[in-house]
Amino acid sequence: MLSFSNHISEIEGKFSPDILAPEYLKELKDLCGLFPFDISTDFGFETRLGNPEPFCDFFIEIREKSEGAAILAGKSKISSLSPSLLKYPDWQRISALFSEWTNPGSYLAEKVILFWLEFDFEGSGYNPVPNLFFQIRDAKGMTGPEQWSSIKQVLDEMYLILFGIRFPDDLGHTMNRSILELPKKAFVFQFGLMLPRKTETVRLILAGFDTSHLSTFLDRIDWPGEKQVIENLIAKYKSRFDYAVVNLHIGKEILPYLGIELYLADMKQPNWEPRWQENLSFLESEALMLESKRIGFVGYCGKKMVTRIYPITYVNGINHLKIVYKRGMSTELKGYFGTCIR
Repeated sequence: MLSFSNHISEIEGKFSPDILAPEYLKELKDLCGLFPFDISTDFGFETRLGNPEPFCDFFIEIREKSEGAAILAGKSKISSLSPSLLKYPDWQRISALFSEWTNPGSYLAEKVILFWLEFDFEGSGYNPVPNLFFQIRDAKGMTGPEQWSSIKQVLDEMYLILFGIRFPDDLGHTMNRSILELPKKAFVFQFGLMLPRKTETVRLILAGFDTSHLSTFLDRIDWPGEKQVIENLIAKYKSRFDYAVVNLHIGKEILPYLGIELYLADMKQPNWEPRWQENLSFLESEALMLESKRIGFVGYCGKKMVTRIYPITYVNGINHLKIVYKRGMSTELKGYFGTCIR
């Protein structure tokens, strides 16, 4: 029987052993064997580019009104989740969340565009319970109060399904303050709920950000990290990339963490965009990236066509980089790459 692991088998030759070692590739296939063949058409990986350990976190995208959404809700007439997943209470709640999301007319169906399910690699295998990232519709162009009003209701409904409570007031106060202080044109792009990490923090992902306004924004929200470090990072890398997306960790207080996602426009790949090679070589010279990881990262790119039930093209490429700051720790560089199934 086909499963999502068949997709991984088709592209496994694209993985450098420095990016994903054979023993960890087997663990990835075991995880993907729990999901139906048609659960998603987009999936990807996160690698720590300065860390020699050859493992990747894994994520799959679930779009609204897709077959994957129906599968996760238990409403598909074609496929279903593995019973071994539904033994987990967390997965029962995730399925209930997707059931509500796929109910026409529900608030979640109205407001949430898509989910990403991110599976952390832990030690020697993958945690089968994912982190949930989701994107809100129409946040771009809203004022801060409008964004918060819409977001708060979404978070309340999700928390009631996942945890049996509304979104906590102390987290809400901190998040509201962060959203109200957003610079002009910046907006909430996505949220991350770290289910398996047993943490109360929520990741707030902010787009439309002019990085020249970042320092002032961090001041206004009383961000507790080393602002000069961030200013130095922005000064060094801003001109090399076309735009940035900012990640905050929101708890009862704002945490001393900041992620700066760096993008080149139009998703052009290294064969068509020479700045990729230039930027990666520069990051390697800055000791943020290992040579072996750079070679494996770029080597993942390319296309492959196969025929199974129907002709399939696997389009493999780089998405973006993320510089991660955590107070008291060395700056880290992560790379995001993945595959579109078409």
